[in-house]
Amino acid sequence: MRLIELHSRSIRSITLALILVVWPGYFTGAQAFEAASLIQLDPRIQQVMTSGSWLTDDDGGPYRLIVVRDDNTGTDRLFLEWLTFNLDSGKPERFSISQIMEFADLEARITQLTSDPGIDDIVFFIEAVDLENGNSESYELVATLPGNFNFGEASN
Repeated sequence: MRLIELHSRSIRSITLALILVVWPGYFTGAQAFEAASLIQLDPRIQQVMTSGSWLTDDDGGPYRLIVVRDDNTGTDRLFLEWLTFNLDSGKPERFSISQIMEFADLEARITQLTSDPGIDDIVFFIEAVDLENGNSESYELVATLPGNFNFGEASN
């Protein structure tokens, strides 16, 4: 079954690449490059939210929350990135990344993400369904500087 999934993904990738090459009048070079780079995006990624910003004396940039589905369990994994901008290229780069292990232990699937950016932090509100009992739960993830965050049940 896994071989069929990999083969199917390869066929989709090759088909998209051929469309980009054969139909050059439809896509600009930049669009073709972006589309080709998206082929490499992990299909397990379910949601991405970029919001707020962090700042130190030397660096700063936005926060990005990424939800990744575990192929084996069907549960979601949560990753928090602190992005920065390369001053030479002006493009965003990953400064730091942390997996939220407390969420992984819950064996849940995320149904909704919202955020409330503050001056010195950001609060991500996470709605999730426990896959064992079907209960809906609410959580908060508060992040500040790279590597610093707190995760727990929503205080409501």
